[in-house]
Amino acid sequence: MKLKGICRKYGIGGSIYYSWKAKYGGVSVSELKRMKELEAENTWLKRMYADLVLENRAEVYNDQRYHNARGKLLSPVCLCGEKYRIRCFITV
Repeated sequence: MKLKGICRKYGIGGSIYYSWKAKYGGVSVSELKRMKELEAENTWLKRMYADLVLENRAEVYNDQRYHNARGKLLSPVCLCGEKYRIRCFITV
């Protein structure tokens, strides 16, 4: 089977085939497995960092809203997410 037939069978273009060949041509199976594990770990770490940044920004926002300059009474409102609870304050 020619390259065009193989690419058509798997739904990829010839340029993608050659870029994959250049990237993964001399890599062994064990190295590919290790790269996949590292990519999964990197994705997990990025998500964890994003969650921490979001949590930190929510806390800073709530502190700023709670201690506003006008001195108005603020009422807590709970916004529930999948992994955590965020308390926001609204002006009454």
